[in-house]
Parts: sequence; C-alpha cells; structure tokens
Amino acid sequence: MKKSNSKEFSQPTIWVHAPNVHQGGGLTLLRELLAALNINDRYSFVLDGRLPVKPKGEHVVSVKLVSPTLLGRLDAEFYIRKHLRSNDLLLCFGNLPPLFRSVGKSSVYLQNRHLIEQSSLSKFNFKARLRIRLERFWLRFFYRNVDKFIVQTQTMEYLTRKQFGPDVKITIFPFMANLPKLNSQRSLGNLKKNIFLFVSSGEPHKNHQRLIEAWTQLAIDGIFPKLCLTINPENFPNLVEWVASQKAQYNLDIENLGSIETDSLAKTYRTAQALIFPSKFESFGLPLLEAQSYGLPILAPELDYVRDVIEPAQTFDPKSALSIARAVKRFLGIESSVIPVRNAADFLEHLKKSFYEG
Repeated sequence: MKKSNSKEFSQPTIWVHAPNVHQGGGLTLLRELLAALNINDRYSFVLDGRLPVKPKGEHVVSVKLVSPTLLGRLDAEFYIRKHLRSNDLLLCFGNLPPLFRSVGKSSVYLQNRHLIEQSSLSKFNFKARLRIRLERFWLRFFYRNVDKFIVQTQTMEYLTRKQFGPDVKITIFPFMANLPKLNSQRSLGNLKKNIFLFVSSGEPHKNHQRLIEAWTQLAIDGIFPKLCLTINPENFPNLVEWVASQKAQYNLDIENLGSIETDSLAKTYRTAQALIFPSKFESFGLPLLEAQSYGLPILAPELDYVRDVIEPAQTFDPKSALSIARAVKRFLGIESSVIPVRNAADFLEHLKKSFYEG
C-alpha cells in the first residue's frame, strides 16, 4: 500500500475485489472496467494472479495479486479487512461477498446464475461441481456482509430476491464494451449466405449437443447450412472431438474457430447471416447484444434471459433438436410439411392397403 497524506485519506478509495476472475465473461467485463477508470478517483485492486491484464496509473493506489487457491482467497479476505477504510467503497466483482462485514459501503456484482439457482450440475466435471457448490454456500452464508447486489437483468433480480428475500437491496445495471451502432459495421455485400454463428465456450449449459443434433436433423432433410463455433479445444477437448465425429458421420458443414480474437470475431459477426444461441441458462447473454449491435438476426430459446436483452427473429425449445432445426428452416424460408390429421375411416383404409401391399 502507498502511504496516504491527510488529503488523500479524505478521498474514498474504490476497491475492486475480483480474486476469482480470469477468464470468460467475467474477464471481458473486468477489462472494460479497467479501461474506464476515472483518473480523478482512487482505486485499489485485489485480483487473480492469472489475470492477463493489470491496472496501471497514478490513480491506482495498490494492486494485490492472489493465487488461485483457498489459502490465496483467505489471504485476500484478510487483506481487504485490514486495509479498507470506513469511507471506502468495496465492489466485489467475482459474484461472492466478503467473509467479513465491510466497514465501508459494499456491493456484489452478481453475474453467475448457477450460484443463485438450483441448476443441475450433473454434466460438469467433479472440480467444477465442487467449486460451484462451495461458492453457492459462500454466497448464501455471507450475503448479509454487503449493502446491496448489482445484477444485469430483471431475471437475475427476480432470482436474487427469490433467494435472499424481498428486502434485499438490488440494482439492475448491465454494462458492456462500446459496440458499433446498429448495422454500422454490417454490409450486405459482405454477407455470406447460410452461415450461422454460435459464440460460446463449451460448458454443458451452452447446449452444444442439442445444436449439433439439430444440424444432424437438417442434414437428414437435405439441408446443410454452415455453423461456426468458438470452442477452445484445450479447455473442452472431449466436446471438440465429439463435434468432429458428428461432422464426419453426417457430412455437416461445421467450423470451430476456437478462442477467436476480438478483431476476427468482429469480422465474423459482420459476415455471418445469423447468430444462433441455444444456451439453456444465462445471467446476461453478452453475445446476444454483440450480435444485435452488428445487425445480425438472432435465433434463440424462448427463455426469460433472451427477452431481457433482445427480441429474437426466431425462437425454439432449447431441449429439442427438432425445435431448433425447425427454427433454422423458418429463418431460411424453408417450409416444414405438417402431416394432415385424418379420420378413423381413412385410418382403416390405410391399414388395409398397407396389409395387402406389404
């Protein structure tokens, strides 16, 4: 910690406590937060040691890097308790409240829906299941240590209030990167027909299996749209291998772009025909807003988290591969034939004909 003179002491310090944020959507939002720091304010940070970006500048009072271990997390908690002053502001940016009640004003930016809803963890590996269960316990046991929660959507507000009661203080304040104005980066001349993009990591709730099954059903019907994925092969090798096997077996037009860089992703947004987003479970759904900013039509589940942020072009049941496939057909203007309902006499006539015709 830098020494503070009396003038500095009178100015509150904004503490950003994010010892468990180093990847995914949390990292994206933390990057934006760091890029938006006001030079007239004072900041202190407690961050994950694996974080690829570090805050710098005269307005940054201190930065403590924490090892990704239980002892590291405990050390971070005691560090906050020791150095936080009564006029400071504490932002817990990693979904979890502090172990100790803050002497200053404090809030939790709650972004992980798994922590406040009893979603199934059966498809997660053992380490992920254990971590989520421990974090659920931490949140429920220590949530009274903060003054309020900040969430991104009405759905998250509803779930948080359902979990902690009607009196808990909640503010809805989503934020994201500054994106291009609607359609400003999208040209019909660059548009590549029948390319669907799914921007997502490979966690089970992202629902890649049903999406690929839908693409299999389309192939059976003689329809072969291209699907672009963004699965990191190092983090999700089994999923990438399974997708490759389905692609080979059914001759599917699928390309995995991997962990795509921001510039390349922007180019893909500009040229794809639509975003398809089959995730069953989101607290925010950042790719939905990204796609909307580039003017992409969006095919998404008929779920609350979707309509919290956008109006989809087509909706479907995320549990049904057939429903997803039908939504793609509707979007492409391909009519799905509906089998007509007949009467009992017609059924008996059909039965006789099938008997005699074998």
